[in-house]
Formats: sequence, C-alpha cells, structure tokens
Amino acid sequence: ASADRMYDDTTTTFAQGTFGWSLEDIGMQIQDMAGSGKETTYSMGDDAPQAVFSERPHVLYNYFKQRFAQVTNPPIDPLREGVVMSLGMTLGKK
Repeated sequence: ASADRMYDDTTTTFAQGTFGWSLEDIGMQIQDMAGSGKETTYSMGDDAPQAVFSERPHVLYNYFKQRFAQVTNPPIDPLREGVVMSLGMTLGKK
C-alpha cells in the first residue's frame, strides 16, 4: 500500500505540521470526511486554551480568535435596541 502513496512519511508529517493539522484533526476530520464524503459537524463553543499561553508552538492563525455571529429570531435592530446591542469594548480593568 505504501507504493500507492504520493509522499513519504517525512514529507507528509512536515506538510501536516505546516498546515496546522494535529492528530485530532486527522483522526476526527480528515478520516471522517474521507470515509463519509461529508464535512464533520462540531459545536459552536470554543473551550480550547489560548495559544499565547501554551508552551507548545502554534500556527499563526491560532493566535487570533473570531467570535461567531449568533442568529436571533426575530433579528435584533441595533438602531432601536441600543440596550442589548453595543459596539463598545472594555480593555483592561473595568
């Protein structure tokens, strides 16, 4: 079966590290997608520790987080719902 492979183990491992794939990504996402032909579904929560506090190296994009947009029904109108909608940000001590 190794004769059918496109790359050797060293090249494959280097590419996986370069693109930020962990063993969890390969085991849970890649194998699942290759086996079922469907994208893996996850919850929207993010309980992973921040990359900046890790002792292990991370790929650059792990240092940046984006909050997901939560859909409300009915949609909240930011012009009329100033009490619940704010673009303000607190940085440091409150």
